[in-house]
Amino acid sequence: MDSAPKTSLFSKSEKILLFTLAFIQFSHIVDFMILMPLGPQLMRIFEIAPHQFGLLVSAYTFAAGTTGIASAFFIDRYDRKKALLFFYVGFCLGTIACAFSPNYAWLLMARGMTGAFGGVLGSLILSILGDAIHPSKRGTAMGWVMASFSAASVLGVPFSLFLANQFNWHAPFMFLGILSTLLIYVIIKFIPRMTAHFHSQRENPFQLISRMIQNKNQMLALLFYALLVFGQFSVIPFLSPSLVANAGLLESQLPFIYLVGGAVTIFSSPFVGRMSDKFGKRRVLIIGTLISLLPLYLITNLKVAPLYVILALVAIFFASMGSRMIPATAIVTSTVTPRFRGSFMSITSSVQQFAAAIASYIAGMIVTRNLAGELVHYEVVGFVAVVFSVLAILASLKIKPAEGEGHI
Repeated sequence: MDSAPKTSLFSKSEKILLFTLAFIQFSHIVDFMILMPLGPQLMRIFEIAPHQFGLLVSAYTFAAGTTGIASAFFIDRYDRKKALLFFYVGFCLGTIACAFSPNYAWLLMARGMTGAFGGVLGSLILSILGDAIHPSKRGTAMGWVMASFSAASVLGVPFSLFLANQFNWHAPFMFLGILSTLLIYVIIKFIPRMTAHFHSQRENPFQLISRMIQNKNQMLALLFYALLVFGQFSVIPFLSPSLVANAGLLESQLPFIYLVGGAVTIFSSPFVGRMSDKFGKRRVLIIGTLISLLPLYLITNLKVAPLYVILALVAIFFASMGSRMIPATAIVTSTVTPRFRGSFMSITSSVQQFAAAIASYIAGMIVTRNLAGELVHYEVVGFVAVVFSVLAILASLKIKPAEGEGHI
């Protein structure tokens, strides 16, 4: 007797939507990530200190957080597709401005411009996912889209570093500018109009903020997300500089770090998404965060080591970071109904960006360079990251899903 044909988890239209969002996320993540592995080169060329490099990273996230807050007041009044297209065009222009920046000051301003537009893209993508994908499949969908982080690590960042090593630091941004411009057509072609979130009664900015402040569950979700982001982004900006200065890695070997780390998360991200849907997002979050504490500690205390040791540690580090953020994002998304999801996810994205900016800036103030060229006090940053990660676990225990959003 023939067995019944298996039904795909996602429909054809859902798959097209997910792949398109993943490609958009890919370009956005590569643009955001590439600055950090370029850290050793930029610090050498511009002759800047660690805290100046931390400010260069923070410029993007501070600008992203600011526009994210502002967009929350009007983002739900527009078709999701039109909003995505507007911010993506601005992101493309900012990336091209980075490519033509002649010095540190101009690059600092260009990164701010890129962040002002690019920082909203993440929340828009999450809003589209939240509106288009049923809660029972949302964890898996998050895993699919967040696998673009893996693709960015395996393909985008190594290739961008190759361009930087072959030409100069301007080349990766030029490559990204061209790629992003082509993706504008992808948005027009494959993202459908999304207006189901429209409603007759509009909120003014004061009503929006008041509603969120009065919702203790959503405020707790924002605090939880901020703690979790701080607990990893204090470490990430100085990962590449520390591997070069402290662990003895060559600048030419940095592409291997992102190649291996991204390759591991290609498999771990979808797996974590499926486990989140099967066993519960909170349970997977707690397990993933606890597992991540060891690589957080080891990576910030690493001294000169063989390449294979560094690659193994980085692979565990990348996989464990994804095992935190995938269920965490699904949890936060589930605390709000579709009617207010766009506004709330804009605020969430801003909180994430501000937390990342503050973490990067504080880490830059803690980390210094000694006479031997090594980065010192990075282990202090690791300890702070562990503490904030544990606090995030405690905050997650009291978060509840909104009505009709299933269980977490």
